[in-house]
Amino acid sequence: MPASPPHGSGDQTIQQAAPLNISLPSAILNSSSLVDQLSVPVNATPEDSPRFICDGTSYGFDPNIADCMTAIQYFLPSREQITYAQRGTPARRGDVFPLPLRVMGDKALCYFQPIISNTAQTGHLSLNEMRDAAVTLLRQCGAAKSEGGLAINIGGDGNIALVMSVYKPQVLCRGSFTSDASCRDIIYGMPASSITQVFGPQSDPAASVNIPHVLDSGDNQCVGQIFSASRNSDTDSWFSVWEAATAIFSMCLRHGRAGVARGLGDNNELFLTMTSPRLLSANVSDTGIV
Repeated sequence: MPASPPHGSGDQTIQQAAPLNISLPSAILNSSSLVDQLSVPVNATPEDSPRFICDGTSYGFDPNIADCMTAIQYFLPSREQITYAQRGTPARRGDVFPLPLRVMGDKALCYFQPIISNTAQTGHLSLNEMRDAAVTLLRQCGAAKSEGGLAINIGGDGNIALVMSVYKPQVLCRGSFTSDASCRDIIYGMPASSITQVFGPQSDPAASVNIPHVLDSGDNQCVGQIFSASRNSDTDSWFSVWEAATAIFSMCLRHGRAGVARGLGDNNELFLTMTSPRLLSANVSDTGIV
């Protein structure tokens, strides 16, 4: 059953789906065991078999191979076909999992992201299929050509493509934190539109999102806060904030630490913190930085 939607998630409330079975295994495989030993079984006919397109211009050059490998380890084995749809669309109901979804390495330098391809509203893909496609992208594009890429014609209906790309985080981890699952619920439910917004104080009539702006998990365990240290307005998209939240989760929260992302916004005025409500109220300075 879907979980309850979060409270205070901005100008949009998204119904949550049950979390994916993405977790950290007890041991990380080394590079040779991952890249050289894993193979991708292809049982489809030639016209609908998976295709892997290496394209550094679109998906970035020089992906961090070790971080890509770490990201792949977060896909636990599962053959269950999961239904995906873009969050905020009519198809996003019931047990449909909301996109965007991004699985990053522990340094947030490399990520894998499923996307809806063509004109479909939904797509079906298992974690096994996603992991197999990720391994092939890493081998054929990352290791062989030092560039990102795209896997198409994967999954139960061919409507899902998988991106391997790069990211440059500006994230600091600090303190201790134990409620990463609640923070993950915020990431799954927050707005993620690519439309540019004006993040600014209530005194700015042009602001479409007032800051400080709170993203609350709804269980009093995790809170995100968008703010400007200079208290000036800035422009950015919710998608950019969602990217930063995912990087904080990958680098800090799932390793038991709170985190802050700096330099958001077109003028680098915006910050995002993710921590517990108790720590936020106790440790936020007048700049809003934990």
